[in-house]
Amino acid sequence: MKGLSLVAFLTQLEVGLTYSGPRVSDDNPFIESFFKSVKYRVGYPKVFSGILSAREWFARFIDWYNNEHRHSGIGYVTPHEKHSGADILIFERRQITLDAVAAVHPWRFVRGPRTVMLQREVRLNKAS
Repeated sequence: MKGLSLVAFLTQLEVGLTYSGPRVSDDNPFIESFFKSVKYRVGYPKVFSGILSAREWFARFIDWYNNEHRHSGIGYVTPHEKHSGADILIFERRQITLDAVAAVHPWRFVRGPRTVMLQREVRLNKAS
């Protein structure tokens, strides 16, 4: 490393540089959010006794994450419900419930019941 500065060396290797500081999660907010879900999950062991126990724990976690955990970013449905199309019926039922409650308690809905938005397409990165 005597001949080149670290930045020049990494540039030569075509390594992309990031300028975010420590504990700043703006490099990949999606994976940072996932890591938080992992770390804050009840029963997260912090230390695994071995590779098999880690694989077993993560297999159970991924199953829960995809089939039971309701994600705020996709309207409080599970990824499985979103991918299978079951979210359409869920959103229709939610809207019926909101409309019924608003009819019975109009003073609680000054601007009317909110409309449940059905987002058909979910993308991590917009296509160019």
